[in-house]
Amino acid sequence: MINKDMKYLKQKEKRASTDKQKKGSGGMKPENIILAAAGIIILALLAVILHLKYMYGIRIHRETEKIKAEYNREIERIRSSLSHGFRMPLAIIWGYCDILIKNDSIEKETYRKYLEKICDNAKYLNRMVSRSFMQIQKRIGDPVYMMESVNLAEIVRKTAWDMENLLRQNKIRLQFMFDDSPVLIKGDRIQITNVLNNLFDNAIKYMGCPGCITLTLIQIKNQVMLEFKDNGKGMKAEETFRIFEENFQGSNAGHGSGNGLYIVKEIIEAHNGDIFAVSSTGHGMKIYIFFPTYIDIL
Repeated sequence: MINKDMKYLKQKEKRASTDKQKKGSGGMKPENIILAAAGIIILALLAVILHLKYMYGIRIHRETEKIKAEYNREIERIRSSLSHGFRMPLAIIWGYCDILIKNDSIEKETYRKYLEKICDNAKYLNRMVSRSFMQIQKRIGDPVYMMESVNLAEIVRKTAWDMENLLRQNKIRLQFMFDDSPVLIKGDRIQITNVLNNLFDNAIKYMGCPGCITLTLIQIKNQVMLEFKDNGKGMKAEETFRIFEENFQGSNAGHGSGNGLYIVKEIIEAHNGDIFAVSSTGHGMKIYIFFPTYIDIL
């Protein structure tokens, strides 16, 4: 009897121990535990995937906005360049056409001279348009340059004489401080003409009084220096250092984007040259441009 009771007690203790183990594990079967763990892992993976997708979407959005901004900047640069490149030749054509229309008694030689200036500037505009289309076809990038051996003295003199009528209207005299000797550089005739057009445009707008523009060409060792000087009202010395910055407009600013001289600087640097300005209030403006001589580039 005692043996039976002892056996019964042992069996009871064993069942109690088993029940305790089941209670400690929450009563879950091993396969259920595995499924629960797998579910948690799947949910974690889904959360990671959604997070990565979200971050990728943000990155794509930022890159798209960056590309849009760069594209808009390039479009604005081309627009600004065309605007500045077209304004002066159109003003010259308009001015000489106006003279020819209003004056019936112009001498034949003068009449022919004015027509030649109109034709030359119309050809220049045509080349500018063609060059711009080439740039756009290259999917908008750096400006297109056609480098060749050019006579800087001839380009400066011709561009200046094309301004004759506009300068006269603004009571500005023109003075050359160089002779007809060739000054050769390696450059783009259209872009150098664009530089000079911008400088004349700037001087006519900001001289603020009748005066004189003096053009000087000097060959110094392996460089050619072009000095473009006016005796107008000038500008503050502290502002002069910033006139080649993009969108900069000084205290004497009028209408315009403030990109004219920025474009000039870009063109000069594309020719491996350098440019700087010197001015102060009441003492006019001096702009110095340096080009490597043609022989130095070969």
